[in-house]
Amino acid sequence: MKYSMLLNKVGNNYELYITDLSGFVASGKSKEEILDIIREAMEIHLESTHEDVASTPDPRLNLD
Repeated sequence: MKYSMLLNKVGNNYELYITDLSGFVASGKSKEEILDIIREAMEIHLESTHEDVASTPDPRLNLD
């Protein structure tokens, strides 16, 4: 699945939000840093909800 993300530059930092997954927010000094954090968090979340597919929302935007 591909989810849309909102990336903001705030001063010298970046903030990233995944709009379809409540609570998925990361901040860091570089885009690469926050993308790594978000990827890891998404993997953990999706693994934990693997058995309960209904708790993982489908992306609202088709990014293909």
